[in-house]
Amino acid sequence: MTGPQPTPQPYPPHDVPPPRVPPPQTPSQAAPRQTPPPQVPPPQTPPPASKVRPVVLVLALLAVLTMGAAGTMAALWNDARQDREKASQALEDATRQVTDKRAELADTRKSIDETDADIKSLEAQIAELRKCGEPAKDSIIAARDSNQPALAAAIDRVRVYCR
Repeated sequence: MTGPQPTPQPYPPHDVPPPRVPPPQTPSQAAPRQTPPPQVPPPQTPPPASKVRPVVLVLALLAVLTMGAAGTMAALWNDARQDREKASQALEDATRQVTDKRAELADTRKSIDETDADIKSLEAQIAELRKCGEPAKDSIIAARDSNQPALAAAIDRVRVYCR
């Protein structure tokens, strides 16, 4: 297509006849109008079972189960925390008791060592006193029996061992 193109006219051309409009009719000329039957809407069928409803139910059930699980976990966590606090307190008490008992044990061992030392010292004193006691006992027996030579020997031993 070469050449100038015709430009469209904003108004219709003059050679087109105007649209035909029927003349108005008087009520006597007009055919009786029949009223159309009332339009009854088609029966409404229930909407098809939507797939959204089971999904909503499943999500609601899942939310309830999740909340229940969260509540259970919170209760279990709280119980565990309380148990840990009780165990911690019991451990501190036991540690304190062990420390006290160790201190008592150390005191008892010290007392035992002191008592053992006292016993050894007393046994040494008893051994020394026996050296003196035997001649004294022999001198008492010799004096009672009027045995002068035994009495003289016993008194000599008393002088040596009893100082």
